[in-house]
Amino acid sequence: MATPNADRLHGIESWDTTSIEQANSHLHNVRGKLERGCGDQREVAADLGLEGRRLSRFKPTSENVAKDLKAHSDGIGKLIKVREEAMKGASAKQKAPKIQASLGEVNQQRSDGCHTKSLSGLPAGHQLQAQRRGSLKAACIEVEKRAKKVLSELQSRTESAISGLPFIHKQMKSYGSAERASTKG
Repeated sequence: MATPNADRLHGIESWDTTSIEQANSHLHNVRGKLERGCGDQREVAADLGLEGRRLSRFKPTSENVAKDLKAHSDGIGKLIKVREEAMKGASAKQKAPKIQASLGEVNQQRSDGCHTKSLSGLPAGHQLQAQRRGSLKAACIEVEKRAKKVLSELQSRTESAISGLPFIHKQMKSYGSAERASTKG
């Protein structure tokens, strides 16, 4: 019996999160530098000793730069949070080997069953073979159900994390969601 979800889940086992973790570390550093830059920008006018008209012309520009730095810092903070939330989906990676082991056991039982064709000559042989096929099918269905649940949890967690991206809501409005587009077609 085919087990497409268990097969998809098998691909997750090789997911290496090291580069994502390193990138998050660098993003934390960038965010900190932007926040320091924002604070520094607000102190520039005082440090320059500007007064009067010069100060009134410089201050709005300086304040806009500080606001932009703060907005970028906040955006990077949200990106870090989203990436960390998506990384929690790596729990599927720990569940995959158990599911694959169960599938391996089912496949081994199926393979062992191929060697018991001699049962068909016995009075109850056909019933025993049918019973064995039924139990193997039920085992495959159970493995597939477990794999589907893990993949569903991973998809849900990923979609939730993506919805937290700082730019996603603007993009959804301008392009429309993929879900709406697929229902129109």
